[in-house]
Amino acid sequence: MKVTPAKVVLVALAAGGLGLLAGLMVTGGGPIWGTDTGQRLLNDALTASAPPLPDGGRVARRAAAGAAPGHAGRRPRAPAP
Repeated sequence: MKVTPAKVVLVALAAGGLGLLAGLMVTGGGPIWGTDTGQRLLNDALTASAPPLPDGGRVARRAAAGAAPGHAGRRPRAPAP
């Protein structure tokens, strides 16, 4: 197997990701969220919102389970056991 610089970089990134994941599992997110950058990221994630709807836009509502009509306006039937 030929070792190329791209393979070395990919292995290094994978090892770094696994190390970060293992560190988070052992110590939790406290060390990350305790830093200034971590606090900013956490605040941005918690205060994120969607852009406003365009004029005349409406938010869809969820239909009850099985309320959607099937083909030709008929409700779909569950297959017989």
